[in-house]
Amino acid sequence: MVEYCDIYIFGVKQEGLNWTSDPDAFLEDISTNLSDIEGLNYISASVNMAQVYNFYLKTSTYDSMMLYFKGVRYHGISLLNEMQILELEQKLRVYLSYVYGLTYQNIEVRCSKKYEYNELEVTA
Repeated sequence: MVEYCDIYIFGVKQEGLNWTSDPDAFLEDISTNLSDIEGLNYISASVNMAQVYNFYLKTSTYDSMMLYFKGVRYHGISLLNEMQILELEQKLRVYLSYVYGLTYQNIEVRCSKKYEYNELEVTA
């Protein structure tokens, strides 16, 4: 069995824009602020920017941005209970508010277990 925890932050805007011209600096600023959350660790952080192309107008625009934190552990735990998730979400809101110009719509903390086939008890 493997336990997973990931954080998704949807509807992200930087200074009112749905994209960032310097994703490295953007993620560095976010990571620096989140490093102050005691007990929070993650394997990687990424920003995903969705670009929409209008064929008739021959133009493209950035439609949305999302932040993704993979391999999250909070106080050494990957499979968080409801109270731990609520606590982590609250701390994320506080520390993300320190990032200049950052707004977002929603934070989701997703935790799950994955069982290997040989770990499942199958009866015939």
